[in-house]
Amino acid sequence: MLHAHETMGHIEDGVLWPSRTAYYAASAMQSEFNGRMLEIFREMAGSAFITLPSSDADFQNPEIAADLDRYMRSGSTDARTRVKLMRLIWDFLGSEFGSRHAQYEKFYGGPSFVAKQHLYRYFDFKRAGVLVDRALNLPGVE
Repeated sequence: MLHAHETMGHIEDGVLWPSRTAYYAASAMQSEFNGRMLEIFREMAGSAFITLPSSDADFQNPEIAADLDRYMRSGSTDARTRVKLMRLIWDFLGSEFGSRHAQYEKFYGGPSFVAKQHLYRYFDFKRAGVLVDRALNLPGVE
């Protein structure tokens, strides 16, 4: 999308203005994809967030450190590293910061239907039709 902004943009008064079509397409996609991406992270993590130790100090407690090392590790990383990763992901999903950021990403450019309306308004349907016609006229395409 960034490449499209740059290559489809136009220069006006010495300033490069990004393509409106590329901008509104990216805006519409972002408002939908970000929420789905966060949901995929939640699904992949499963109950991992619920079982996290309360703090790093728990690893210093000799009564539970061995259990944490045994049960919180994964097939490819030790328990401390996995817990740090889960806490980082939780910051994006469940913390106050994460919730606020999700809200911001969803509505930064306005509701997604507004971006889609702008995209429709600026989309070059004539050019798209030419591309389809060209594709249909390729040798071997019947």
